[in-house]
Amino acid sequence: MKIQQGFAAQFVVQDPPLGTGHAVLKALPALGDFAGSVLIMYGDVPLIKEETLKKLIRVHQKQKAALSFATARLDHAPPYGRIFRNEQGEVLKIIEAKDILKEQSHINEFNVGLYLIEASFLKKTLKKLSSANKQHEYYLTDLVELAARAKQKIATLDINDELEWQGINNQLDLARVEKRILQDRCQHW
Repeated sequence: MKIQQGFAAQFVVQDPPLGTGHAVLKALPALGDFAGSVLIMYGDVPLIKEETLKKLIRVHQKQKAALSFATARLDHAPPYGRIFRNEQGEVLKIIEAKDILKEQSHINEFNVGLYLIEASFLKKTLKKLSSANKQHEYYLTDLVELAARAKQKIATLDINDELEWQGINNQLDLARVEKRILQDRCQHW
């Protein structure tokens, strides 16, 4: 995406790191009185495409959602949160990989760490997060369950390209992402 002239960035330090929800909570004061949609994405996912961001924005706006996020359906189980839906297909919550129960391990829809959340919902709900989980962290993903319980509209966007949302958690992940970047550069040279 092209950054508009006059764009200003503000950095917020999360110390100590207490989870993704805590990171956003630390950044919340930077929003001030902003009242629009807030894009949140994990910092270790460098291949997200501009078109994917635009699709997420369109889905969010079309469905008038309080919270939208990207998912992927896979045959294998990456170490990411799984999307728990009811029989009608409505999202109920995201269960983090370390908190998944054996009987939930069949779920093949995963969270890819790309969110669009209305600032009003984010400001009101973020403070309700709890660290009562196996990692003792504040999960941003718990906002999904809080939205579902509050009967807020939740929208999802399926991303088919697994490398697009590949997180970099080790040297092998880094090598995969670097290979993809080089391939893309060669194709568009």
